[in-house]
Amino acid sequence: MKKYLNMYEIDYLFPTPRFYDFITNYFLLRKNKERMKEYDVIHVNNWENFVNMEKRDGQVLIAETHGKHPGFDTHGTIISLSSNTKKNITLLLDRMKGHDIVDGIRKADIYYVSTPDLLPQAKKIRKDAQWLPNPVDVEFFETDCEKIRLAGDPVIFLPSRIHGLKNPLFALGLFKSIKKIYPGAVLHLIKYPRASSKLLKEFKEGCVEKDSYVWHDYMTIERLKQIYKSSDLVLGQFNNDIACLSLVELNVMASKVPIVTYDPHEIIKVDIPDILNYAFSMLSSDKFRNENIIKNYLYVKDVHCERKVMKLHQENLNRYF
Repeated sequence: MKKYLNMYEIDYLFPTPRFYDFITNYFLLRKNKERMKEYDVIHVNNWENFVNMEKRDGQVLIAETHGKHPGFDTHGTIISLSSNTKKNITLLLDRMKGHDIVDGIRKADIYYVSTPDLLPQAKKIRKDAQWLPNPVDVEFFETDCEKIRLAGDPVIFLPSRIHGLKNPLFALGLFKSIKKIYPGAVLHLIKYPRASSKLLKEFKEGCVEKDSYVWHDYMTIERLKQIYKSSDLVLGQFNNDIACLSLVELNVMASKVPIVTYDPHEIIKVDIPDILNYAFSMLSSDKFRNENIIKNYLYVKDVHCERKVMKLHQENLNRYF
């Protein structure tokens, strides 16, 4: 997005994404309240700071919901949590701060949601809520590059983190089913700097045939693009509760590479019980694979390309400047 934002001077305060860091993130913005007055636009992406948002005259305030959270869809948030402790904390936060969070959203000049599945709930809070699609550098990913010779026939790539939100154990089961039909299949994965040690251990224990799995070091975006384009099939995320396209899946689609992922809201729309057959069709039918590659690519180019997302965002800001 930087090439479309060169007229702005941008600064970031990065909240941390782990569940129990909401307290740290809350105080991060409180600690920087005076600093916040220096900016023309404040864009708040974490729900715990919706209660902290204040603005000076002439400042534009943006709130953006990323996923379900207290005050927004508490019931949906609780369903998606595996730990009873987290569920109880979410209920407590909703009772203590739910109304304040909603008030913060209503005070903002612009209110976005990050995925289309959140929009119906968002419109119950504000009728002018908008989905701001995840921006994809289509120009970079669609461009051809030198392919790499990777082990496997077919080459299967799971680029996502080994994280509970991605349901990687489902992807592992999917690969094992593929391997029964395609004995030469090899699954390629990335060793991310941070991963859930418990889940990673469980995942690795499931990788019983060691020569069927290749772990790549954490890599540059240029190298990642090469591996995308050198793969026969990419596996995305398969979480029933999240069920949205992340930047990983969108970048793969922009690369014109076949992908299998759980996406009930945007373009693929294949139910979980049908995903294995969808994957087999991707591998066995050139016609089916090519049709879906083009369909996915055109969708990303039309909806998620950086230029179009920036145009939408700029039009919203132009109302205030």
